[in-house]
Amino acid sequence: MRRTPLVVLLTLLIAAGLARNRGVVRAQSDVLTATIDKHVVTLRPSGATFQLPENMVSGSQTRALSSYLTRADLERVKAPSGDEWDRPYGAIVNAVLPFDRCAAHIGTEPFGPGRTFGDLQLRAYILDGAMKPVLESITGPGRKKAEEFFVPARATVSEVGPWTLGSITYLLSHADYRANARIDFYSREFGQQTAVLVFMYSPGVRWPWDADISAIIVSFTWPRRQSQP
Repeated sequence: MRRTPLVVLLTLLIAAGLARNRGVVRAQSDVLTATIDKHVVTLRPSGATFQLPENMVSGSQTRALSSYLTRADLERVKAPSGDEWDRPYGAIVNAVLPFDRCAAHIGTEPFGPGRTFGDLQLRAYILDGAMKPVLESITGPGRKKAEEFFVPARATVSEVGPWTLGSITYLLSHADYRANARIDFYSREFGQQTAVLVFMYSPGVRWPWDADISAIIVSFTWPRRQSQP
């Protein structure tokens, strides 16, 4: 049976529509989110987990534990505009990492309308590929973005056990106070993917978050069905 040009056109349009629909399904299955159960955070769809320390959940430094785990909630904290601490935090981290690869944001107070600078904010990312582009973004676009707010800004890279730590530090100087700000990017490759845990905080003896950050890093696990160096 000979096909007319109209039949051929309709066949091609139907095939293209099916292909687009399959693409939508694939994209939806790769949407990053997270859940929390008894202080254990599970990143989806990777299945990677880490545990929140008790001090971060209900310690004296925590004003109100705030978690953003769905895409709708994450979009609310993507780029806060008002707070003098959270606005630079968001802009700098977004300059380093693609936000659609962020699966969770958790803080010891709400992100954006925060009232203190002694809080700890955490983001968890799962990216395809190696960690090298992440490190290059920290020392390049990340540091440059920080200097749009405060000069000078410093970027460093070091090894911490199986993780690679990239840090951006700068000094916030306002009319009524001055304080150091720090953004730590802990990166580690797992097979063909890279996990990045980002911590935003002001380092100092008044708000010591180092033990909590270390506990979260140590608790991080990657599913055994996937390769882990």
